[in-house]
Amino acid sequence: MSIAPIPEVDDESAATRLLAITVVRAGKAGIRRVESEALRPLGLSNSGYSLLILLRTEGPSQPRELAKLMEVAVPSITSLVNTLERRGLVARCRSTVDGRLVTVSITDAGEQLATKAQVQTKRVVDMAASGLSVEERGLLQEYLERYLAGIGESWSSPADVIGEPRESKIRRMTASDGQQPQPGGD
Repeated sequence: MSIAPIPEVDDESAATRLLAITVVRAGKAGIRRVESEALRPLGLSNSGYSLLILLRTEGPSQPRELAKLMEVAVPSITSLVNTLERRGLVARCRSTVDGRLVTVSITDAGEQLATKAQVQTKRVVDMAASGLSVEERGLLQEYLERYLAGIGESWSSPADVIGEPRESKIRRMTASDGQQPQPGGD
């Protein structure tokens, strides 16, 4: 596979626009590739995978928190949770203190599928990045982080991206009403 040459750009504004277009194209292409080669064979969408990883990382969470973190509307989260719950990948639990509050958590089956999906996603991403040396990957990561910071977007730690659990969040969620949530509906 050959890499198309970067066209000559006469002014800084045009170069900035070209950079923005290239970043967007790369992101969309990467998501399409991961979804088609790693996630769809496992019966997951990118959104479903993202929610499983988010629940693994953040621990049990209320739908409004999940919607905020995934930057979607609460009804979209509700629909996604319904789909994943039918497959036994997530569970809803009602608060024992306020029955109106629902917490969503990942199940053991969800954990297993998330792990498989992470392995497959890593395989696809590694293949996509194989044309870059380790040093080039590090530089690209640094440049993209600086680009994201320039547009006001960033993550607080690599754990946000790679799906490491945050035990403090899990403890906080289960301790908020002093009891474990009880299984329940919506």
